[in-house]
Amino acid sequence: MWTGTWGRCGLPLVRRRRRRRRWQRAVRQYEDALREKARRMRGVQPAPASRPLPDTAALAAARDRIALTEPQLPIWMGDRIRAVDERVRMAYDLDLATVWPSSG
Repeated sequence: MWTGTWGRCGLPLVRRRRRRRRWQRAVRQYEDALREKARRMRGVQPAPASRPLPDTAALAAARDRIALTEPQLPIWMGDRIRAVDERVRMAYDLDLATVWPSSG
């Protein structure tokens, strides 16, 4: 049940969830900070001396506390499990469902 979409019952829950909007906002903040940091470190965008570089590690941690990948399932636990598969697929081009040994 954790990784299921729950059919028509689950769709309103996914749409209603603020978790996806919070995650998307956290991703935007993180990516904006990364761009600003890169521009400032390259000297493309000078900044006032009193303003420190953005703390991208803290922004990434805040994003990951919401979800490791974009929330798409009705409950956070399902998204947490789904994130493992998605991140392994992105990093190693490996489908866990295909290579994971089945019991039986």
